[in-house]
Amino acid sequence: MRPFDIVSGKGFHQVAQTLINIGPKFGAVDAGAILPHRQTVCDRAKKQASIDKQTLSEAIQKALSCNSGIAVTTDMWTDEFKKRAYTVPTSHYISEWKLESLILATVEFDPTLKKNSENLHEQITSVLTSYGIQPGKIVFVSDQDSNIKAALRSYHWIPCSAQILNTVLRHTFSKKDDSESIEDVVDMIDYCKEHMAYLKRTGAIASLKHTVNQECDVRWNSKVTMLESIQTQYQDIRELLENRHQEHRLDGIHQDQLTHLIDFLTLFKLAISELEGEHCATIHMMFFWFFKLKKHCEPKFGDPPYMKSLRSCASALFDEKMCPTATHKIGTFSPPEI
Repeated sequence: MRPFDIVSGKGFHQVAQTLINIGPKFGAVDAGAILPHRQTVCDRAKKQASIDKQTLSEAIQKALSCNSGIAVTTDMWTDEFKKRAYTVPTSHYISEWKLESLILATVEFDPTLKKNSENLHEQITSVLTSYGIQPGKIVFVSDQDSNIKAALRSYHWIPCSAQILNTVLRHTFSKKDDSESIEDVVDMIDYCKEHMAYLKRTGAIASLKHTVNQECDVRWNSKVTMLESIQTQYQDIRELLENRHQEHRLDGIHQDQLTHLIDFLTLFKLAISELEGEHCATIHMMFFWFFKLKKHCEPKFGDPPYMKSLRSCASALFDEKMCPTATHKIGTFSPPEI
């Protein structure tokens, strides 16, 4: 499925123009005579994949010999439509003073097997073996999912710092918390989410001057961006809803509460963005952001009750979830500039 505005895209225009140009240049062309058979496409794809894998394998072997090791991140995702699970190991290494990140494989998890740590370990190890990568040459980085941690127990493993921050925020804003003031803030975030869905569903979003962003459940930076877009265009949104006699949809969104919340979350957004960096090493920044955010979570004079609760809860979760390793400590004194 594609949105209607795909016809306005630059790529669509280029394809359309190319097809139109073929007629005057070559005359009538029988599409059946030039389109390849499905097996031909399959064979060519396999051949190109083999060439690309060999090129990547040579690059990794060079990195292993020059750097004494590489980092590998791994994650699992599921195609909800076809109910298929995939494992995606990605290699990270330095080449000519530049951080390279290349996917090793996208492997479908055997649906006949249980998604336990043993089977996941076997699948990941199989991918690494196909590249000739020895276990002692790898540092794995992943989330703290118990299944993945258990699967990687035989490897050198460290948790993903950006994912930890997402976890801290997710638990901080959990309605399971005993604090009613935090539940009020969570309710406001839900109101904002419902409001964005309404604007998009009714097409009213097109009437606003600037883009309004929806949130992604697992990424807190997208929630912050959503809140910021509402705050920036609050008056325009109110006028739009009043014209539609739907102003009641803003009843649960309080501007002062929204401002406090954005001020609190903005530093987390910056930290997550920096720790997720794809083009430079980030391990040396973990302690810096840990202490900066811990300071940020200390009580502030004039904080309303819900902000005191948020800061206190986030601070406690930092102590619980952040588990610095020896690798982090060494990395702190080994920034890329050295």
